[in-house]
Amino acid sequence: MALSGELLRRLDQEVEPLPKRLRLALAAFESNDLPVQRKEELILNWLCEYGEKNRNAEDIWSVLKACFNSSHMKKLSGANIRPPVKYYVSQILCELLKSENICKNSKCVVLECAVCVLENTNFQHFFKRQLEQLFDYISLILNVINEENVDCYTRILQTICVFNKQVFQKELFSVLFIQKTLQPIIKVLEFIPSCHVTDSAASHVRFEIFKCVQQVLFPKSRSREMSLALMSLFVGNADNHSAVLKTLFECLSSAVVNSESDVTVNLFSIVLQAFVSSYKGDTVCVHRMFITLCYFVGFKPEVKFNSDDNYQSLLKHKKFKKLFPECHIKKAVEVNGTSLKVTKNLLVILSDANIPLNDSDEVPFEEWLQALIPAVFSSTSEDSISVVILEVMCAFIHLKPLIFEPKTSEILEHVMLAKKQTKEIKVAYVTFFCDTLKMFVKLSRLQKFVAKLLNLGTTLGVREVKKLPALPDILPSEFCTEFQIAVGLLPGGQTVELMRTLMFHLNQDCVAVLEKQQGDCPLLIVQIISKLMCHFLRGTRVADHSVPAQVASKFSNLMTGLQDLLGKLGQALLHREHNCLLMVAFLQLCYNWGELRILSIRYSVRLESDMNLQLAALQEDISATNLSYLHPYLCSELWNLVAQRISNFGEADCKELLVKLILQKLRAVFLYVDSKKTRHDTALSTARHLVSHIRDSWPIILTGTNALLVVPFMNPEQLECLANHIVQEISSNSETSSELLDALKNSSVQENRLFISAFTCAALKGIMKLFSGTKRKRDSLGHQVGPLSVAREVLAKIDPFQIFSCLSKNDPEALTPVLTDMANIVNEAFQKEKEISVANGWKLDMAALQRYLHILKLLPLQHTPSTLKSVVVVSVIALVITLEGSDVSREEEQFSNVRSLLFRNLLLGILDSPGPPDICSYLNMGWLTCWMMSVDLPLSRDMLCLLFQRLFESCLSHSSALPQLQDALPILQKQSSNHFLDVKALEPSVTLLKVVTKCPNEHENSDDHSLCLKYQRRLSRGIIKIIQDLNGAIGCPVVSDGFNLVLIQCLKEGDAKQLEKLTPHLGTVINTCLSQVQSKDIPAESYPIKSSLDILATLLQYKAQLQTVLPPDFICRIWAELASLDMSDCIGSLCSSEYMQLVFEAATEKELYPILQDLKAVTKSAIQSPVKPQLLKARLSIWKSVIQSKFSDGRNNARKMALEQLCHMLIVFVNQWGMTNATCVENGILPVLELLLAITQNSILFMSPEILDLCFESVGTALTINSPETLSICFVSLRLLQTLMKSRESLVLDRIPSLLQCYRQVATTVAAHGHVDLKYSPAEVKQCAVCAHRLERLTNVFKEYKPHFARVAAYIVADFLQNFETYTLYPEVKIHYSNCIHSLLSICDSHAILFLSRTLTPASQLLLKTFYDTYKKFHRFTGKV
Repeated sequence: MALSGELLRRLDQEVEPLPKRLRLALAAFESNDLPVQRKEELILNWLCEYGEKNRNAEDIWSVLKACFNSSHMKKLSGANIRPPVKYYVSQILCELLKSENICKNSKCVVLECAVCVLENTNFQHFFKRQLEQLFDYISLILNVINEENVDCYTRILQTICVFNKQVFQKELFSVLFIQKTLQPIIKVLEFIPSCHVTDSAASHVRFEIFKCVQQVLFPKSRSREMSLALMSLFVGNADNHSAVLKTLFECLSSAVVNSESDVTVNLFSIVLQAFVSSYKGDTVCVHRMFITLCYFVGFKPEVKFNSDDNYQSLLKHKKFKKLFPECHIKKAVEVNGTSLKVTKNLLVILSDANIPLNDSDEVPFEEWLQALIPAVFSSTSEDSISVVILEVMCAFIHLKPLIFEPKTSEILEHVMLAKKQTKEIKVAYVTFFCDTLKMFVKLSRLQKFVAKLLNLGTTLGVREVKKLPALPDILPSEFCTEFQIAVGLLPGGQTVELMRTLMFHLNQDCVAVLEKQQGDCPLLIVQIISKLMCHFLRGTRVADHSVPAQVASKFSNLMTGLQDLLGKLGQALLHREHNCLLMVAFLQLCYNWGELRILSIRYSVRLESDMNLQLAALQEDISATNLSYLHPYLCSELWNLVAQRISNFGEADCKELLVKLILQKLRAVFLYVDSKKTRHDTALSTARHLVSHIRDSWPIILTGTNALLVVPFMNPEQLECLANHIVQEISSNSETSSELLDALKNSSVQENRLFISAFTCAALKGIMKLFSGTKRKRDSLGHQVGPLSVAREVLAKIDPFQIFSCLSKNDPEALTPVLTDMANIVNEAFQKEKEISVANGWKLDMAALQRYLHILKLLPLQHTPSTLKSVVVVSVIALVITLEGSDVSREEEQFSNVRSLLFRNLLLGILDSPGPPDICSYLNMGWLTCWMMSVDLPLSRDMLCLLFQRLFESCLSHSSALPQLQDALPILQKQSSNHFLDVKALEPSVTLLKVVTKCPNEHENSDDHSLCLKYQRRLSRGIIKIIQDLNGAIGCPVVSDGFNLVLIQCLKEGDAKQLEKLTPHLGTVINTCLSQVQSKDIPAESYPIKSSLDILATLLQYKAQLQTVLPPDFICRIWAELASLDMSDCIGSLCSSEYMQLVFEAATEKELYPILQDLKAVTKSAIQSPVKPQLLKARLSIWKSVIQSKFSDGRNNARKMALEQLCHMLIVFVNQWGMTNATCVENGILPVLELLLAITQNSILFMSPEILDLCFESVGTALTINSPETLSICFVSLRLLQTLMKSRESLVLDRIPSLLQCYRQVATTVAAHGHVDLKYSPAEVKQCAVCAHRLERLTNVFKEYKPHFARVAAYIVADFLQNFETYTLYPEVKIHYSNCIHSLLSICDSHAILFLSRTLTPASQLLLKTFYDTYKKFHRFTGKV
């Protein structure tokens, strides 16, 4: 007692700091040697008492939590802490959790303490005897937990499950659980979505709730009790009572009335899910529980027990009162939104659990479910629909289609004709409608579904037109697509029956009504039938060789019948007032009927003879609107009347469909009419009609292959009219210009040269109008008129009619005078530009100009005739001269876009095309080059060099153009002292030097050849002079390129005199290049880096010739600089194969050894550096350069030794990578495989057994983990294995088990990544197919070594068959896997085939039979040719 008092005295000493006393308390609590009786009780009491006085002292509660979590606490027995102390501690914690005068942090720690109390064994012994207090305690904790303490839920739920296993009064425990804990537990599901928790964590919490409810309320031992109690409830007696069920029903009925909607839905879902999981075997019991839960939310459908009985409800409130007389179960509520949500979730649970739904003698459950469907719809009005009702219907479909199918008619009538007000309802409706369609397709009752759908015709006559939804809301596009796909999968007989159904309703509901010419026309039903019939005609596959002749004959008769119906429908519409919607429905039917008829002609001789009978009607009336050749159900007069009505009263849809029908007829004429005159006359009349209705026809002309049909028959005036209209539409309509520009990308437009020429001229003429309409302010005094007229004068010379005529006659040279006039204007502008200033206030529609230029950008001008290219180039140069000389604000984004289009896309794009334009014959290249050097071109250095290169290459082919360059480039002049001009002209000068160096011998003219050589000498001399006179000039990339070119030229030609002028600067050049390479301030792919690397490469390549002038440590310095670099952005370019290979090949044997030692050191550090995964990739790329280098014998030995040491490092790395399961991209396994592939491909290198084992181990390890780069790994692995089989076969055949293990892994991995469930893009599918093709090639190699693989081929075949059984492969992948099986079957003997047929699974046996039959029929070698 004295020690206890002393301990308390020290703890209560206020003189001592609180943290010190708390440390004393914790140390005393955890001590096993302190001789104080019941010290644990003493310390817990003190902490609770002191904490109650100081509620916001977070340290106190942290110490209490540490006491509960200490190992000493876990070792205590139940007698160490007496029940009053346990009760006191729990009460204090409860009071603190209830209190609002406690800070947030302290409350969180107190909550942790409260949860620790529940988890402590000592306190659990106390709470087992105080169950009511336990659940009060748990309920209080659950109500305190918020979004920040979700993890506490899992701990509490697991603790409840522990208590449930230990208590003896399990029924009382379950009852208290329902009364005090069940709803608070369910409420956590409300705020889980708002918490910052992952989906897996949320799923884990939900699973813990489900498990807790299942174990506490529905254990297996309570199965009989539940079954008997539910049976008594339904029978209506009180023989079997269940306190748990009674309490649960009270809770559920109360939740429906008092709880929030989401809580009620989650509560019912968890309860049924737990019940079904426990008592799934007792289907009647599950049915009764489901009906009871639906009763609580208001669903009481009536069913018949016997044929003589009346309809009655299975459950009534008095049955609950009889079984549970003292319970407070409330009467069922009216059906509301919560009821529907609950029902949907309950149906989903039944569906997921696969509970049998058949009727039994005790419960007619299937009949009850069918009665539930109208009860669901009775909760909503006739004209409205909700998302949850549609979701309930989808749940019924997924549960059991045969329950839903008898009610389809009344459901479709309600759902389809209800207005869909919101986007959510429309999405839910699409899902429901598509699910219904899939259900009927699955039941092979598509014809019945269409019949039920079209029975709406009777209902539509009663409904008010204003209350009906629009056609897209009834038949959404997603449903139509699914319907079309379903039609394509129908057998021939079902296709015929479906078409009969559609024709019956078309005749009865549309044609017959319209022929009466009385009353309102059935607009909506006509639209519905037309749309369904159109998608049926598009989807049907009767026009196919595989369709039996009998089915094709029946379908042909139906097509004839539909032809008659279309004739009646068309005549009925012509006898009525024009209705655009009805006419659209009719024309859509006509178009789709015509499309199918064109296809049917290919397969049916009789239809072809019918077409020949209509040829006379076509020849009598050659007008475009006479469609009777393809559509004979109306005569030419009636078709012309239809066209006249559409022209006078029709809207855009009607006019568009009429144009489609006209082009469809033209296509049929070209396909099936032999007379050239008839085809030509028909095409001419069609072209005239389309041009006369250009506003309606031009979008159709740009789609499909229509342009290829019509444009060749247009005369130049029509072609010009069409192109001008289209270009004007694009340029004037800024909102839809992007859609219209996309139409120009159509292949039929891009491949038509006349069309391209027309668009080009139209766009240039449109640009000319922009300049013609330019308005300027009054010119100020002293301001002269600027060159605004250059673009206008040049573009005014373009005559589209003349261009079309020349191109159609294939006489482009006739445009030479026009081009000469245009070029003369540009040349004059070059001369006058320096003397002219531009007036202020120049106005120009830059947006329209940008759209015109975008049109030119989309056109394939690179493939047009050279003359047309020259016209465009001269026009573009005139435009840029005008714009650059204008006072348009340079800061506007549109202006920069226009400049980019002019220079980059048009000028450079055309000059860099095959067959470049001959602009040197028209333009002064010297003036043009000079002007371009004076303008800040919006081009990167790459493009700028390419532009000058193309210009100079054009000059080389013209004798007159070469001398013009001398005036433009001062560096070409004999005496040039202006260094500024020389440096400014250095960029094009270096480009010119590249051009004249590459092709100095292409000139037959000796004067031109000598002039090129003179230019070459002057350029070299000028560059050397710049380097000598200007300090630091070598740091400029263009000077570096010039120095490199001159150096290479001197070395190749052996020009010692010029070389003497360059060699003094080599030291500076080397230092500058190395400093730039090492600089972190310069981007990796920038020109300074590339220029420096090019110079270093030249020095390495010509090291033997420069040996006397290069520094002795040149190689070592280059390697030291490169090896000292850490991983940076420029490492990719530095470690490229071509540069590093030059370093190694230039090194002597003495220099190579230390270089390889350094490389091994940096590689080892890269392997050991997980922080920088890309560093290893860079180092291994250097090793690839070592492997690819060509060495002498001495250096080969150094490489062999280095590779052996590298192999040991990589073995360790691959093993570690496999154990850590790291991602392959981050840890360099793919570069390892690429390195091994390089070793294998080099036949000079010795392949040691260690390297071979590393190959197999790397492949196996790389395929163990799924990663984004798996397909790349598979491709490299297959290349590696194939190279091993071809180049190292003697070594590989000794390791066949390792090879086959890798082979089987790759085959399985490719199949796992090549099945249709992954929804790959076309590019990804192609990547999978490439891997499968590589696998096929490797398998074909096995055939060359048949004796070695004969015994194991059967097992590989079994693996492939398993892949076919497991995955549905893409066709592109499947074909290669099939070829692999055929190759392997050629290795197998008859015993292997017999072995497979006996041991495989039944599904695999069927696959084997199919493959083996195909192999014997098409692939097995028979000795015959």
